[in-house]
Amino acid sequence: MWAKAAGTEGKCMRELKKQAVLRWDELAFILAVETGLFIFGEIMLAVIASQTDQDETLVPLGTLAAVMGCFVIMLTMGMTSLALCFNIGVGMGSVRRRLVPMYLLFSYAEFLVMAAVAFVLHLFERFVLHTAFSDRINEFDMGFLFQWKYIWVSGFVMVGLIGLMGATFLKYGKIAFVILWVLCVACAGGISRISKFVCAAKQSDSAVGRILRRIIEFFIEMPENGLLAGLLVISALMLALSWLMIRKKQVDL
Repeated sequence: MWAKAAGTEGKCMRELKKQAVLRWDELAFILAVETGLFIFGEIMLAVIASQTDQDETLVPLGTLAAVMGCFVIMLTMGMTSLALCFNIGVGMGSVRRRLVPMYLLFSYAEFLVMAAVAFVLHLFERFVLHTAFSDRINEFDMGFLFQWKYIWVSGFVMVGLIGLMGATFLKYGKIAFVILWVLCVACAGGISRISKFVCAAKQSDSAVGRILRRIIEFFIEMPENGLLAGLLVISALMLALSWLMIRKKQVDL
């Protein structure tokens, strides 16, 4: 029994090493993009600071651009590379029940590295704001995002999204990729309209307004640990659904 468990652990470690060899360039690309987006954000911050009055608030654009951009890039690359690694790995004899978990575990490690680099960039940007723009107001500090309780849960959510979107792409092909990408772009572009609609509905006495107020009050009054636990449950459901979609999937050559 112990020998079988040790053998399974050894096979999982070998599969994880394969993922590291196959995807190290993916991690390097994500970190390069993260740094590039941060530099771009810092340039935009300097331009905005030079064109606005001193009493106006500055936003840490470097950290914001790095975090949001890497989230989208990691989600997109993770979705497409899952299909590639699955077809190559299973085609060369890898077992699904080891390949898929090790793929997602490496994705989780990628997220932690990305979060660590983002934290270092955030500290540098905060130093820049306190030195070069010490006379400006900075009310939007993103340091609270880098608490460990948020990072590890966010990584689990990211892995759940990568697994679900990757399994959908693997099962249904490019059509699923286009549909998911259009939905993501539409949601991102419609955030301002949705927020305006929600604000208007909250102030009205209609049935929709009352329902929205109750929903918002429910989430506001819910303890933080409850929200984090809910995210973990949703992520676990996404991972379970992902496995059901690809556990018997044939290799596409």
